[in-house]
Amino acid sequence: MRSGRLRTPIPVAAGGVMLGVATLLGAQAPAPAVGAAADGAARVSVAAVVPARGIDESSFQHPAGAPISWRSVARAGYRFTFIKATEGTYYVNPYFKADAAAAKAAGLLVAAYHFANPADSGGTAQADYALSHGGYHADGRTLRLILDIEPDPYLKRFCYGLRPARMVSWIRAFMAEAHKRTGLWPVINTQPIWWNRCTARTRAFGTDQLWVQDHRPAIRRPVLPSGWTTWAYWQYSITGRVPGITGNTDLSTLSPGLLAVANPGSQTSQAGRQVRLQVRSVNMTTGQALRYAATGLPAGLSINGTTGAIAGTLAGPAGSSQVTITVSAAGATPVTMTFTWHVHG
Repeated sequence: MRSGRLRTPIPVAAGGVMLGVATLLGAQAPAPAVGAAADGAARVSVAAVVPARGIDESSFQHPAGAPISWRSVARAGYRFTFIKATEGTYYVNPYFKADAAAAKAAGLLVAAYHFANPADSGGTAQADYALSHGGYHADGRTLRLILDIEPDPYLKRFCYGLRPARMVSWIRAFMAEAHKRTGLWPVINTQPIWWNRCTARTRAFGTDQLWVQDHRPAIRRPVLPSGWTTWAYWQYSITGRVPGITGNTDLSTLSPGLLAVANPGSQTSQAGRQVRLQVRSVNMTTGQALRYAATGLPAGLSINGTTGAIAGTLAGPAGSSQVTITVSAAGATPVTMTFTWHVHG
């Protein structure tokens, strides 16, 4: 994970030494062990698994203002991207908005990540800062916000000068504020060695989605920090080469057996109008059929069970309904999400 060039120039990934190349241009992500998903969530044979791949990037991937060709990234088979949006309460990535819009236009699902600096300010303040600068949009193409928390790259205090109890409280405050404002719990991105030391091996966040960093070459599954038995995303390389991007970038894979679904967020529409809303998902296998089902849709709307498109003419009357959408695929754990649809006259 790149923290960007802010107070002190940092020539390597924030909080870590480059540990080697896990994959290069065009290579597939590490495969799970034969007969079992790497996180134990679903038993899928290696022959059936082509992991969905993604990248994460920041201003580091724009040397001298060089642009990213997101269409080239998409054509190379990458299906999601995590983009640094903010850090602390003092930095906004100047490329974030343009990159997020272009990546979505190219067909990728996008999540913003916030690089935490607990020595700068509180968790609540930093969650508000991230969300106020584009950290999440209920547009059907944005995945939940990511909290990137790892070794201090500036003051060289590994745990930012916080004792474990204070660090756990800081993380809890960030997560609670983001959930209050978006209705979604953020993904936590971290390194096992940092997490275990700086939180005293807390298990308090084990039900939250994990994006784990483990860059050791030729491994078949990552080491997990205390509290988790599964991972949602695995950043397996920080020296990947991707078409359309200048220099190295970080590479990740979606966990086998997991579906990544962009929650459309609350919808407001007028009775009598034609509506079309696309539910967008990424699953663990290329070509694996996804199935969509919905309950609570306003009168006149229906969901296409194959494509995930919600369409029709709103019949009315005015009011609000709680919509539940379930996305499923063979060999994957179904994902259920809810949002509110407001119909006005």
